[in-house]
Amino acid sequence: MKNKNIFVLMLTAIWLYGCQYDTQKEDPCKLALQDSVSFKGDLLPIFQNNCATGFECHAGQSPAGGLNLEASQAYSNLTRPKSGYVDTINPSRSLLYAALISVTQPMPPYGKLDDCSIEQILKWMDDNAKNN
Repeated sequence: MKNKNIFVLMLTAIWLYGCQYDTQKEDPCKLALQDSVSFKGDLLPIFQNNCATGFECHAGQSPAGGLNLEASQAYSNLTRPKSGYVDTINPSRSLLYAALISVTQPMPPYGKLDDCSIEQILKWMDDNAKNN
């Protein structure tokens, strides 16, 4: 009887460990967010593919809202003093975050960014919005 209880306990421990391992494996976003977020490597591709697109929403001579997110101008435009786009003290109160989660006028207008991309943007701001 004692051996049976030990066996059941060991199987339960293995099962619980396996479930925890699978959960971490299923969420690559959480694993990626454990490291610092790179503006050039992580965020710029998000902006290039979703904001400074062929529709030229945030690109070209007259970008929407005066916010040009083309590679050469994205960082300086987002971190422009007094623009409010980036708030490193309270990232969830930044204009950038508000636009990304807006229900009435979401950015990009054709569909919300995935949660992982939004979390990367928040983490970047929380890590002092470095130009890295």
